[in-house]
Amino acid sequence: MTPLVELRDVRRRFSVHGQALEVLRGVDLTIAAGERVGITGSSGSGKSTLLAILGLIDASFEGAYLLRGANVRESSETEWSRWRLREYGFAFQDLNLVPSLSAAENVALPTIAAGTGEAQALERAHALLEAAGLAARARHRPSELSGGERRRVALARALANRPKILLVDEPTSELDDVSAAGVLALIEQALGEGSTLVAATHDPRLLRLCTTHHALVKGRLRSKEEAETKG
Repeated sequence: MTPLVELRDVRRRFSVHGQALEVLRGVDLTIAAGERVGITGSSGSGKSTLLAILGLIDASFEGAYLLRGANVRESSETEWSRWRLREYGFAFQDLNLVPSLSAAENVALPTIAAGTGEAQALERAHALLEAAGLAARARHRPSELSGGERRRVALARALANRPKILLVDEPTSELDDVSAAGVLALIEQALGEGSTLVAATHDPRLLRLCTTHHALVKGRLRSKEEAETKG
C-alpha cells in the first residue's frame, strides 16, 4: 500500500548571520493513513520546521516529499493551496485567529473557504466548540478569551474540514488542566473521524494517543528507543 506521506533525505538550511545552519540533516519519514505520530525533541531541534514542511508551508527544503506517492515538487502552488485547505489541519504556536470575528466564525472560516454554506459551516463550528468545552464562548472574540481558550479555538478551526492530516505543535503546552483536556478531546475526535496525526509534543497524555514515536536529535529522526540509547 502506498504511504500517505513519505519524506526522503529531507534537509533544511537557514542563513544565520551569513552562516548556513542545517536544522534538518537528512530526515526520512514514512506515515501511513490513520497513523498517529508523536515527535519529541529539545527546543530548537527542528520540530516546528519539520511540521511546516509536512504541511506544505515551508517549500525551501531539499530532498523528496511524496504525498500518496506523488512528488509534491511537481505540483503547482495552486495545488499546494488546495491541499492545505482540504487535506491538512494546522494547530501551530502562532494561532492566527481573526480578531474581529467570534470564536465560531473563526472556526467556520476554512469550511466556508472550501465552499460550504455559512449556515452549515457554523453548525460544524458550534459542534467543535462544544466538544472543546467552549459552547458558552462561541460568540466571544479572541480578545475576550483566555490563552487556553484561544488555543482550543485554533485547534477546532484546524478540524473544521475534517483534515486527512492533522499537524499540531505542542498543543497542550502551558495549558491548565481544563484547557488541556479540551485540546485532547478535540484531537481524539479528529482521530475518530479518520485523521492522521503528527504531533510535536512532550505531553505524555498526547503521546499515549500515538502509535509511533520519533525523536529529533541533531537534525535527524530516531526512534524513541534509539534516542534513549544514543542520546
